[in-house]
Amino acid sequence: HRLDGVPVVPAAVAMELLAEFVQAGWPEHPLVELRELRVLQGITLPADAPRTVRLWARATPSAEPNPLEVTAEIRLPEGDRPCYRATLVLGGLTTKAASGAPAALQNGQTVSASDAYGLHCFHGPAFQLLQGEARVDSAGVDGELIASHPTDWVQGGAKGSSWLFDPGVVDTLLQSVILWARLERDSYPLPNRFGRLVRHGALPANQRLRFTSRVADRTDSLLEVDFLVLDTEGRVQLELQRVETSHSPALKRLAPARRD
Repeated sequence: HRLDGVPVVPAAVAMELLAEFVQAGWPEHPLVELRELRVLQGITLPADAPRTVRLWARATPSAEPNPLEVTAEIRLPEGDRPCYRATLVLGGLTTKAASGAPAALQNGQTVSASDAYGLHCFHGPAFQLLQGEARVDSAGVDGELIASHPTDWVQGGAKGSSWLFDPGVVDTLLQSVILWARLERDSYPLPNRFGRLVRHGALPANQRLRFTSRVADRTDSLLEVDFLVLDTEGRVQLELQRVETSHSPALKRLAPARRD
């Protein structure tokens, strides 16, 4: 993302980097869950130059090897400062199935994908994964998106590669919070914390998916939102709980220039 002209690593990409790092460290245990991801400070890329980060992970001592909990961080080498920290859970894809989707929203207003990116969201082409029209009302957002593919993002990525937690899907869920904040509060959000992200199934690249976001708690400056991502059969594939975002009218400057 480019915020105020400065390139930054998106939180959803940092999440996937932590997940892939931990999975590579413990390949015998499938990664199923990520908990309490905290955005301690962003990672900027001044002058569009590459930047080196340090990855760190430690398994939590436990009498039970399955599931295995691992604490991981992304750090900046200068000063060894942590940027992102999370706990990741490995072992067995038999996670408790999420409940079904909430009732569809009936009120509010609809926003087309073209208006979402033309008027509200600052995201570039690789992140423009909203499809059709999203419905926004005071309770949350319903919409559709399309899963991304690593080869669209990573130079030299193999055609058969796949994400653990598709950062395009996760970021699109955050985009729905932008739509809600713009239309319901005339404000603009940035994420602070991700409570829990659970994989319930695969997210094949380029698959069309349905999502729901529901406001769980709110104050004047903070919002907590729960999300579900469902396949075309209505099965929950990804569950994202208690995403905390901070809101400020001053951040409205991040929105694209309004069209006539």
